[in-house]
Amino acid sequence: MKIFKLFAAFVFIALLISGCSGAKTSSGDGYTQAETVAGTSSQGEVSSTISGTGVDDVSNNITLVINGKNFSAELYDNRAASDLLALLPVDMDMSELNGNEKYYYFPNRLSSSEERVGAINAGDIMLYGDNCLVIFYESFKTQYSYTPLGRIKDCDGLKEALGAGAVSVRLEAG
Repeated sequence: MKIFKLFAAFVFIALLISGCSGAKTSSGDGYTQAETVAGTSSQGEVSSTISGTGVDDVSNNITLVINGKNFSAELYDNRAASDLLALLPVDMDMSELNGNEKYYYFPNRLSSSEERVGAINAGDIMLYGDNCLVIFYESFKTQYSYTPLGRIKDCDGLKEALGAGAVSVRLEAG
């Protein structure tokens, strides 16, 4: 675990040194659109295929603190998740989009390996582009590409904690 943290710190420093900055700002025009949910399971999950991202190799736990409620999440074993882990703890003022997600633009880029995921499940944590963290609280099919970062283990109360508008979210290790 110590070696992994050192590696994650090295990757983060390398990104900073290489001048990988260039913040995007939210233009309010929406970067993704929800599609009609179809083919959901009894738990509301949409069938999807995520390949080549280490999705089955869950290796790191983080906590999301949303309106005083803690949600445990698992980060996947990929470079983007390592970059995110190196930033922790981080406080974010997340914006609402489409009644199914909250998003936040980091000032610096993270590693990305986008792919068409086919479907989003409530609790998915994804990277859109190379600096937009997205937390989904509804399940739906999608044609958009994301870099999967992880998933929230138990989504009970997630939608209520995130609320209808902007929300402050803290990500921390553990």
